[in-house]
Amino acid sequence: SATIYVMVQDKDGFIWISTDVGVTRYDGKSFHNYTLADGLSDNYILAVKTDSKDRKWFLGYNGTVSYWLNGKIYNAESDTLLRNITSTNSFLDVFEDNENRLWFISLFENIILDKNKIIRVDSKVLNGSGIILNGKSCPIILTPNAPFFSKYVSETL
Repeated sequence: SATIYVMVQDKDGFIWISTDVGVTRYDGKSFHNYTLADGLSDNYILAVKTDSKDRKWFLGYNGTVSYWLNGKIYNAESDTLLRNITSTNSFLDVFEDNENRLWFISLFENIILDKNKIIRVDSKVLNGSGIILNGKSCPIILTPNAPFFSKYVSETL
């Protein structure tokens, strides 16, 4: 594809590229493209991120997520927890905090994956711009449309 959104290199040296026609992995010699046929939740992938469990998360334009782990792509069919990680808007990013919770960020809501528990923070709570502190992948996470809701998060989690 001529459209590339994000490129990341994993700990094994593979380069992962999110595109409008799937995810491409480059091993230093050849490219391999992964699509819906390989298990992606969408072919239009906006971002790729790696978490502490070495999962490569793929954020689809259609508001779904899938991930790569140990040579296999997991989606809502193969990992039922992912059925609840969807948004009416595209996810823009995913971050992991110091408690190993994953924060899936979209314009109008955040979805927090805390072990096997899904927490939805609806658009009524997220009504401005703000930050999330306590990030593992970076110390301060700027969210596109979310206030700093430490009171809400501490009460919910």
